[in-house]
Amino acid sequence: MEFNDYLDEFIADWQLTGNPPAPAITYRRHFAQLWSAHGNNIDLARVKLWLSESDSRETARGGSL
Repeated sequence: MEFNDYLDEFIADWQLTGNPPAPAITYRRHFAQLWSAHGNNIDLARVKLWLSESDSRETARGGSL
């Protein structure tokens, strides 16, 4: 399976539990962005760095917003 296949499966599982699709779709988009930025080199430090540099209001942890 490709990484995006896992993300699609995540959305399907999320919806099967009765949750609305919108949050899962947002999570999928952010996971895909993180993967695009760091590929297989994802660890907690990189996730924190990615969050701190984000321009998105949904993920931004820096002081730029």
